[in-house]
Amino acid sequence: MRWNYWVEGGSDPAAQNRQEFVDGFIDFLRPKLNKTWFVWCASEDSEILGHVFIQVIEKIPKPSAPADTFGYVTNVCMHPSYRNAGVGSQLMEKVKTWARRRDLEFLVLWPSGPSIPFWQKLEFTVDDPLVFEVRPYVN
Repeated sequence: MRWNYWVEGGSDPAAQNRQEFVDGFIDFLRPKLNKTWFVWCASEDSEILGHVFIQVIEKIPKPSAPADTFGYVTNVCMHPSYRNAGVGSQLMEKVKTWARRRDLEFLVLWPSGPSIPFWQKLEFTVDDPLVFEVRPYVN
């Protein structure tokens, strides 16, 4: 789905072919899966309708919380025919429940402009973070 999403809306051309990307993606994710990276999928009849990736990031210890973490939400993607059908909201509610059970301090993401109402509906705030842009983001 990541390849399809990128080809569908990306303004940056792929640097490799689909199979090279998929193989590299698997090599990247496999050793980290269910350790620092977690993935949720919505599916129907063995077809993946959408997915959400969360990277759990350790924070620097502080006296009141020697071990604390937060979640970076990324690669949120729905199959085009299931967008705006409530599937993504249901998926994110499961992620939020997991984050509470895991006692993450917060979830953070950098949404695209058109997706902001979706995130606000899910109780994410749209406060501007302080960001130093090292290079332009290409989607």
